[in-house]
Amino acid sequence: MKKILLFCILLGSSIICQAITKLNGVIKVADNRTVTIYLKEVLGNEVGKPYEEELNIGTQRSFTMKLDINKAGFYSLSVVTQKENNKSVHNSTIYLKPNDKLKLEFQGNNQFGLVCNYSKITNADNKALLEINEKFNDYFRALFNSTADVVHQKEELKQFYVLTDQVLTAKKISPIVQKYLKFKAFDVYNTHLYRLALEYSRGSKNTVPVGAGFYAQPVDPLFYFNDPTILLFANGVSNVIRYLEVYIEMPVYKRSKTLKEINTQIDLLKSMVSNVPLIDQVIESLLSSYTASYKITNDFEQDLKTYVKVAAQINDVAIRSKVKKDFENLRYTMRGGALPDLKFEDAEGKTVDLEQFKGKYLFIDFWASWCVPCIKMTPLVQKLEKEYEGRNITFVAISIDGNKHAWLSKMKELNMHGHQYLDQTGAFTKKLNISGIPHYMIYDMESKLLVYKAPMPDSPKLKEIIDQLSGL
Repeated sequence: MKKILLFCILLGSSIICQAITKLNGVIKVADNRTVTIYLKEVLGNEVGKPYEEELNIGTQRSFTMKLDINKAGFYSLSVVTQKENNKSVHNSTIYLKPNDKLKLEFQGNNQFGLVCNYSKITNADNKALLEINEKFNDYFRALFNSTADVVHQKEELKQFYVLTDQVLTAKKISPIVQKYLKFKAFDVYNTHLYRLALEYSRGSKNTVPVGAGFYAQPVDPLFYFNDPTILLFANGVSNVIRYLEVYIEMPVYKRSKTLKEINTQIDLLKSMVSNVPLIDQVIESLLSSYTASYKITNDFEQDLKTYVKVAAQINDVAIRSKVKKDFENLRYTMRGGALPDLKFEDAEGKTVDLEQFKGKYLFIDFWASWCVPCIKMTPLVQKLEKEYEGRNITFVAISIDGNKHAWLSKMKELNMHGHQYLDQTGAFTKKLNISGIPHYMIYDMESKLLVYKAPMPDSPKLKEIIDQLSGL
């Protein structure tokens, strides 16, 4: 009897200790649009797989998420509404703790958009987060529609700090959320500051819009750069890079930088900032951009040596190894480069590879269900495949869809046939340094690369290339 009683006590305590956080929501819209909720933990520079959850509630008007979390943290919340081809996304950030209960109410603010009714939230932290989110969204729209010149628009950006201060002084908000909101104001201010500069320079012959004074800020950026909190924001690293570009009088958003220019930015950053995770991610971003825009030349091996020296400044071994491997993978994009040995999944869920097609020319179509240009080209690819049926060439379509169901549905809708494979992780396109789709490639009968970026199927040049293949 005592053993049974002890078991019940232990069982009861385990249930009590389980940290279940409840997130409830109501979607107040009149039409029959479908709703999908996405929740993802914001980790910054922490190591580990983020918490992710997707909840498709269809045309229902309420939802409940039960989250098994064991520590407090920030979460990005996306509410996606869709009716036919009209789609709207409401993004916000919330702060959740174990055993929390949070109820949200969303209302339609136009034909398809949503706003969060933050006035009904009782939790001070989340009320502040969502109030700032809505006020910033309103101000975004005002800025977007503003006809003021760039100097006056830049002055208007200070309102993001003003709005934040107003919310922070009026609420009993925890220190961690106060800090997050201050960093959010800094992030939004800088993101729009550099966007204004870019838009002005695109419409002008000037490389620097209105002089260096344009980039003067109401706060000290280095204070924010030296705090790990900056990595909680998607534009955190990008804004640091923009700051460095301005500091060395380089055009903002300069696309093609030499390794020497990148090294100059890194040296400057290390002289100003001691935030090692940020330094690592800035170097990673700079080198990733260099890799994406790199044009293969006869100096590749020498460039690789220089690249490796720059990458050696990354402290994180995993990041350093990744950027080095990404550049080395450019060998796969050279004429004569080997076909990467990777596995795919077919429509039936079987594992397949491309080795089976050795001995024939191989035409690869990279696409995705959400890619409108890809879908427009699909009938032309199918027509091309039918035209060369029975010849010494195989046509393969590889989707980079992250959602297998979307891939299968779109294939059925488009009546796609033949060799249809899924690269759900995008590993193949990453190895081949493919940054945009649709993308078409041609390999020879020995699985060596012939054409890295073939013409679009609506171009007569594509048929000319195929017709010239020896032994077709």
